[in-house]
Amino acid sequence: MTTANLLGLGLLGALLELCGCGNGPFQSPVVKPGDPDYPVLNPSPKHMLRFTAVVPSTLSVQFMVSYQAQAGQCQRTVGLGASSQLYVSMPLQLVTSQGEYRGDVAFDAFQPGSCNWSFSDISYAEGPGSDPSGASKRELVSVGGSRSSHYSLDIWCIKVRKLDQKHPERCSSLRILNMDFADLVLDSLLRATPVDEQGLNTPTTINLETESIDVRFHDLDADRSEQH
Repeated sequence: MTTANLLGLGLLGALLELCGCGNGPFQSPVVKPGDPDYPVLNPSPKHMLRFTAVVPSTLSVQFMVSYQAQAGQCQRTVGLGASSQLYVSMPLQLVTSQGEYRGDVAFDAFQPGSCNWSFSDISYAEGPGSDPSGASKRELVSVGGSRSSHYSLDIWCIKVRKLDQKHPERCSSLRILNMDFADLVLDSLLRATPVDEQGLNTPTTINLETESIDVRFHDLDADRSEQH
């Protein structure tokens, strides 16, 4: 289940609980330390992913890593007739130096246990005060098939204040930003940017064989200011 689906189900559950609909309490599928369902840390993880991100000083980016229970019995009711697998989300522990973030992500950070816990995704949120575990969270990579041991990703960001004065940041592939905000991200910029640097429209899928990921964030507002 994707992050968007989890967030949507959680919101539905909250609304139904407020209106008194349904036959019982609805719960968030997010498990936190201290909860009886919280997984046990793996003291000796063996499958590691090297993660590097280059972020301009004009952007504020937070990274999260999530793990999900795979066993059918490890679910919570999140809405009327809807359930979701339990999952854990935590800040990615990275060392920062001159705009470069580096760290290792353990695919097997938790013991599988009876819930069969496993790696789910790495996500990010851009903007001061943004909640990387909430609605502003965007998946960067998720578990799935993989054709390479190394990936280089590009994320493009721009501020669209007419949509949200408090959190105007919008980050995606350059093509998506061009489609959504053609007045701010011009066709000429899209044509001038190599295709392999324009970024992907969907999260990159990786598996246990993936060894490293490099991510480059681009601030279109800062680039525009420098040109003037």
